[in-house]
Amino acid sequence: MVYFALCVALLRGPVPRALLPETMVAERFFADIERLSGKEVRRVEPKLDTLLVTCRIRREDQLTFDLLILILRAHGIYLHPVRDERGGEAFFASLSPSPPPKPVPHRSFAFYSPKHVKPEDLVSRLKDHLPPGIRILVDPRTGKIILSGKSEEAVRKAKEKVRSSDKPPRRERLYHLYRCVGMFVHDAYKKLLRRLPTAVRRRVVFVPYRKTNTLVVACGSKDWRTILTLLKEINPQGEVPGPSKEE
Repeated sequence: MVYFALCVALLRGPVPRALLPETMVAERFFADIERLSGKEVRRVEPKLDTLLVTCRIRREDQLTFDLLILILRAHGIYLHPVRDERGGEAFFASLSPSPPPKPVPHRSFAFYSPKHVKPEDLVSRLKDHLPPGIRILVDPRTGKIILSGKSEEAVRKAKEKVRSSDKPPRRERLYHLYRCVGMFVHDAYKKLLRRLPTAVRRRVVFVPYRKTNTLVVACGSKDWRTILTLLKEINPQGEVPGPSKEE
């Protein structure tokens, strides 16, 4: 019984290098590799620690990283360098000479449906102004903007930037004047409303001034052409007193 306990201590316990046996468990080699390289050795399965490895190394100064790798490889144990999701380096110990598959990096996704600006225009405008590591593209099927990145917080900030950039275009609105001659401005205004299309009437602002008998119209250039045509039909003697002023 004492002999058995002594053998187990020699195989697994820390013993002076001068007393190292010729056969050791692989766990001792993994510990030396971690000490020399400063990198963790991850086992594909726990039984790797108990595999026996024959070695004739007797001196501390004979232990080198490359030599330990060769000894393990001669016994069918392979150490593959790997990198985790955070960029840390380690070794992956297995009985297969093929390296393990690379882990699929985690990515966060966000989706946004533009309401005012075309998706392609938003992507073209913002692709160079998003946080580092963020990808942006348009789903051709749905028209949604897809944002992806490794950091969930960066993806959230990118989505907020896209949302804040999705603003309705500024309407071109000009102040136009039409002075009625031989007709009260309120009468011309009422006739104009009856003949004006509903869609145009909803987006145009009219202010009739009695003192100057002038109708002030706030609208875009296209709507003003329609309104001016109708005003000339309603009050042909009327006139446009001066240049329009931009809002």
